[in-house]
Amino acid sequence: EAYDPSSNTWTTKASLTTPRYGPGVAAVNGILYAVGGYNNSGSLATVEAYDPAANTWTMKASMAAARSGFAVVAINGMLYAVGNLATVEAYQP
Repeated sequence: EAYDPSSNTWTTKASLTTPRYGPGVAAVNGILYAVGGYNNSGSLATVEAYDPAANTWTMKASMAAARSGFAVVAINGMLYAVGNLATVEAYQP
């Protein structure tokens, strides 16, 4: 869902391709990335990108390892996945 502070309303948007709980989320260049998380099968390595202009999700390159309970941050056009494993992964959209 998307929140519009000017009207104080929420609007339903496109659903993720892969349902997930607790993904790491960050935005790069106006695109929102949902990274990892978990579902009934366990931790996920998959990454999806949301384009708000098109209201669509697109699968992107997966992480090398599945993660849940971690953080994602965007710095200088890169996404960094930190935590739950001893490694840090970086992705440049």
